[in-house]
Amino acid sequence: FSIYTWVRTHRVHHKYVDTDLDPHNSRRGFFYCHIGWMMKRLGSEVSQKLREIDMRDIMADPILTFHKQYVALINLIFSFVLPTLIPVYFWDETWDRSFVSQVARSLLVLHATFSINSFAHMWGAKPYNK
Repeated sequence: FSIYTWVRTHRVHHKYVDTDLDPHNSRRGFFYCHIGWMMKRLGSEVSQKLREIDMRDIMADPILTFHKQYVALINLIFSFVLPTLIPVYFWDETWDRSFVSQVARSLLVLHATFSINSFAHMWGAKPYNK
C-alpha cells in the first residue's frame, strides 16, 4: 500500500468506525477485521466514501505524491531487494535464507500491524462517539 492509500482507508475507518461504511468493520468478525477486508472487493458505499474523503493535504506533499507514484518500486527495493542483498554480500548468508527471512519478516510485521486493528476493535475499549 502507498501512504496515500493507508491514510485514506484510515480516515474512512475512523470516520465510520465499526459501521457498514468502515472498510475493516470489526462487527463482521475477527478474520474480516484482521485481513479479510483486503481479500474481497469493498462494497460500493465504502468505495464511494473512500473517493469522497478529503486527501488534499496528502496530495499537497511532494514526498507523499512521489511515494504514491512509485510505491511498488520503493516497496520492492526497500522491503526485499536491499534486505536480501545486504546479508548475502556483507555477512556471507545464502540467497535462499536471506530471501525467505525477508518474506517471513514482512509477513510478521504486516500481521503485527493488522493485529492493532483487529484485537483493539474486537476486544478493546470503545471510547469513540457513535
